[in-house]
Amino acid sequence: QGEIDFLIQTKILKWNEVDRERRMKEPVFVLQFEKLRKTLFPEQQSVIDQRRSQLKSDMQQHWFTFNDAEKSQICTAQPFYLEDYLQILKKLQLRPDLSRWNVLERESLDNWILDTLAYKAVTEGNSNSK
Repeated sequence: QGEIDFLIQTKILKWNEVDRERRMKEPVFVLQFEKLRKTLFPEQQSVIDQRRSQLKSDMQQHWFTFNDAEKSQICTAQPFYLEDYLQILKKLQLRPDLSRWNVLERESLDNWILDTLAYKAVTEGNSNSK
């Protein structure tokens, strides 16, 4: 891939080394360049996509190993629903001072945060996670 990129950049686009470094640091330009490469070499792109997918999978697996965590613990106790969040947000905007909320309202907010936002590994005090 590096040789193909070099060929496209120096021979077709006629960039010098400074142009290559400057342009390839811009995320939007990199995406456009990848589209150009895919158009010129479609069979090469499938190999790149496979490698990228494998790398992503490997990175995810190694993250769990590196952080000594279990996949089952990297989730929340309850699913996140936008309606619940918007309701809580509206309440917080109307009454931002939590000290003026009654005990049941504060406990409800605490429970919602713990159940829908905190990972199980944190809330259950899993000694395997860091």
